[in-house]
Amino acid sequence: MTRAREEMVWPLLDALRTTAAVQLALIHRPVVEFPVVVGSGPPPADRCAASGPDGAQGTAWVRAGHQRGAQTGLLTADTDVDTWLIDVELGVYRCWPLLEGRRPPHESRVTEASAGVLADAAALRRTLRRCPWLRTKSISSTGHSVSVLSPQGGCVAVLASATFLLYDCVPNDTS
Repeated sequence: MTRAREEMVWPLLDALRTTAAVQLALIHRPVVEFPVVVGSGPPPADRCAASGPDGAQGTAWVRAGHQRGAQTGLLTADTDVDTWLIDVELGVYRCWPLLEGRRPPHESRVTEASAGVLADAAALRRTLRRCPWLRTKSISSTGHSVSVLSPQGGCVAVLASATFLLYDCVPNDTS
């Protein structure tokens, strides 16, 4: 089965996913799964407890968000240059300490989990700023942000987002 690939957005998402996976591995916090997703929000937090080889734990994702045209004034005689702004989100779900019986989790477990969440946030921040593919393609981005979604049901999420300016060159019909 041949899978169709969108030629403008897919390479961006794939490069960010690859870079984020490397950044998470470099801090010894690899994930079990790292899909490309679409839609208006993060995927369900149903795999935050996933575990795998080499200490892999949790799930990450890269999400294509809102896309809109941008005015840049780029025109050539033989090519139409469509410019697009696309919002992209990177995220990681991890386990969060739960109650121990009727008692809150021990302070050391919460502190350790918090340190891990901050390390994940730093890795996603570095991804948005240092992805090699972005530099080789001269792709610019704005609006970088990183936030943590409060723990719920034993999962916590780190979200990083940015808006990227992409160019889609379409040859003019010369017939």
